[in-house]
Amino acid sequence: MYDSITKIGQPNDRIKAFKDYFTELIEKNKKEELNNCIQKLVKSSDTIVSRPSIAFVGEKFNEMEKDTSHFDLIIELSESILEILHESGSFFDTSATIREICARILEKKQEYSGAARMLAGIAIDSSKKSPAEKCAHFVRISQLYLEDEESARALPYMNQASNYFSKCKDTNTKVRYHLCWANIYDFDRKFLKASRSYYDLSLSVIKDDLPSVLNKAMVTAILSPAGPQRSRLLKIMYNDDRCTSFPVYSSVEKMYLQRILREHEIEQMDSLLQEHQRAEGVDGLTYLQKAVIQHNLLAASSIYNNIRFEELGKLLGISNTAAEEIAAKMIAEKRMEGYIDQVENIMYFEDEGASLVDWDYQISTICRSMENVTEEI
Repeated sequence: MYDSITKIGQPNDRIKAFKDYFTELIEKNKKEELNNCIQKLVKSSDTIVSRPSIAFVGEKFNEMEKDTSHFDLIIELSESILEILHESGSFFDTSATIREICARILEKKQEYSGAARMLAGIAIDSSKKSPAEKCAHFVRISQLYLEDEESARALPYMNQASNYFSKCKDTNTKVRYHLCWANIYDFDRKFLKASRSYYDLSLSVIKDDLPSVLNKAMVTAILSPAGPQRSRLLKIMYNDDRCTSFPVYSSVEKMYLQRILREHEIEQMDSLLQEHQRAEGVDGLTYLQKAVIQHNLLAASSIYNNIRFEELGKLLGISNTAAEEIAAKMIAEKRMEGYIDQVENIMYFEDEGASLVDWDYQISTICRSMENVTEEI
């Protein structure tokens, strides 16, 4: 059939004949004949005919995509066609069109990683797309991988998106960009970064997305390591009227007010977590358990001036040794004020508020001294 079509006189007539032939092959699922014809056209020097004829395949798939019964056929035929086009090193636009169609189909079928891989095959960097379009493309790939919680696969594409982000003016793309970063931090258990990112995002997202983003901001704040940075985040959320209607808000309130949390309250918090947030660390503790232990240790510092590690271990629900190790680490990382008497096996807490008062007093004293010197001069 290919040879007979090439003998037709006028280019437009040859193009029409190839389109009719492709329509027949696609609708009858004659994969081998379709591939052979496309392979010959790719190698043909008659580009006036070959380019629009091959581009028609993308147009035909786009038309067929409207009917879900054609989804599997499009994916099946596309695999070999894309391979042929890739080997030719040409036909970028047609290849990109087919990949976009397949990605949409796979996304509708909830095969998110497959859709991401399909889009990743588009050589967008070397295309004539604008920086904003390239940014949106890489963000979309990342979003698809994140739907399958594949944060490690999403990260390289977010780094590529970052190369074009400064030129992006589209609000929707910007929001999706920041949401992807927040999700990556979340899946990688960098909960403090995730919480900050989610909360910043809550100030700019549309109303429909606000509940999800704000809820994630509070949950990841709870899972963050206890210390001054988390305390500042909790304070912001505690004072934000938008947060009060969420079930997780009661946990935010208790943590901000430095109340010691009990077992039943931890169970309530756990019910609000996603699966990846329930993972255990190398120490055998979940991230929630570690966050609560650290929180309760900080809460104890507002109740006690000092406490024996035997009693502290009972309070935290862990061994004496584990309590001492956690306290030592928090002091070293400047997440808690205090010191340890290892001889007496006692934890001494220092009042951060008192330190601030002393600091303010010293500043005031220096200022008054400066005023006195100035007056004497």
